[in-house]
Amino acid sequence: MLNEMSDSPSQSIEAPTNISEPNSPVSPVNNFLTPSSITLKHFNKVRWRTLLFITILFIVSFQLRWWYIKGTTMIKPIRADAWEYTAIAYNLAEHGAYSTDTGVEVKSKPNARDPGYPIFLAGIIKATKPRTLKEFFYTTAWIQSILGATTVIISYFLARFFLPPVWSGAVSVLTMLSPHLISMTNYVLAETLFTFLLQIALILNLFAIKKKNKSWLLAGAGFAFGLAMCVKSVLQLFPIALAAMIFFFFRHKRKNAIKYSIILLTTSFILFAPWKIWIHFAFKGTESPSLLKATLYVGSYIGLVYDSENQRKYGRGMPYRDDPNYDNVVNGGYGSIFEEIGKRFRENPIDYSSWYLLGKPAMFWGWTMVHGGGDINVYPNLYTWYDRNRLMNLTKKLMQLLHPLIIILMHFGAVLFIIRRANYSKTQFIMMSSILILLIYFLAIHTILVPAPRYSIPLRPLVYFIAVLGIAELTGKPVRKKGSIDAADQ
Repeated sequence: MLNEMSDSPSQSIEAPTNISEPNSPVSPVNNFLTPSSITLKHFNKVRWRTLLFITILFIVSFQLRWWYIKGTTMIKPIRADAWEYTAIAYNLAEHGAYSTDTGVEVKSKPNARDPGYPIFLAGIIKATKPRTLKEFFYTTAWIQSILGATTVIISYFLARFFLPPVWSGAVSVLTMLSPHLISMTNYVLAETLFTFLLQIALILNLFAIKKKNKSWLLAGAGFAFGLAMCVKSVLQLFPIALAAMIFFFFRHKRKNAIKYSIILLTTSFILFAPWKIWIHFAFKGTESPSLLKATLYVGSYIGLVYDSENQRKYGRGMPYRDDPNYDNVVNGGYGSIFEEIGKRFRENPIDYSSWYLLGKPAMFWGWTMVHGGGDINVYPNLYTWYDRNRLMNLTKKLMQLLHPLIIILMHFGAVLFIIRRANYSKTQFIMMSSILILLIYFLAIHTILVPAPRYSIPLRPLVYFIAVLGIAELTGKPVRKKGSIDAADQ
């Protein structure tokens, strides 16, 4: 299969044929049933209604993703990051080596790629034994469609911690229809798996905050964060921030606060730390320049273009190909990088300050990919399913039209939550704080590094949730008072 990748790298793949506590009174406007008024008949009715809804939601979400895959033809689908992921996965499956090399005898060597996604792909290769690259590609896309559809379901239950069913359904429908989340299933890239693991980690974390016996749920959340960290190491500092938040909110019980923080941190790094230690000692002195150094420097170019006469030779998103001094700066280490960035700020303080404070956040939350295929496409396509299906093209245009409003509503919803925090239970406040910290963390990291819109795609379910929460507050519809999923709604 790897030989096929090497022999025909340009091959196009065609589609195969103050919130009330449990015992406090509930506002009549809220229209929620108190636990004492829940009958078995009502319980069964709501339970089956919810089950029917999420079943339909899963089927439609999966089908949308699979139809997109079948109806899209990409130009050279296994390229750049996708090629490296696939090469490492093949070598792991066939040679037990972590390397992008091709050949009969392959040995592990330094590589900037995180291990989670290649291991995931290697598992697919081992389990399905694809005979061709095409077969591997569509098997991976099919599995990622399942992960994407499951992510939609998780988005519904995550919203149910705060919102009634209709509003939570709106969150899941937005997640289901998101063109970016749909299209990402068609790439051999880590975003779909990362989004799934991040949602799993978050909902386990919310359950842990809600329940009295937090230890096992926190351990599960930490382990899920650890898996996500192995897929994208950009997450590696977040468990520290989350543990600090948990310690702060539970500091009145110091012993428990320390225990919860240790559990979360230990399980988060139990997989990632050995990987980093192995990389450091196994290849000490032979590492290639780190991805962190490269992204730190690339992110300093205003608009992600090289400001010279030939800046449009490669276009936006690839200034490193145009800048003749790029390799010298990056290979010079962090001192050289910060010296060059500082020089740019001194020479043009207004433009560079605007880029970091306004331009980068705007690009990060933007719609259009800054490189590759443009629009929602990471890599170029001959055509996509959206081009061939009028109804789905209409949903794409609608989502694109709504996107700026959704981003504004996300910021509004977050601010409104802070202003009206007295309207929420302490449990809900801690839950929402963990979600907001995650969003702020990602924005801060990518404001420092490269603010490519592709990196905000895994956050889309959370963006939709907070935007809908803002709309619910705006319309005067009170949010869910329990801060949990009642028996009546399970």
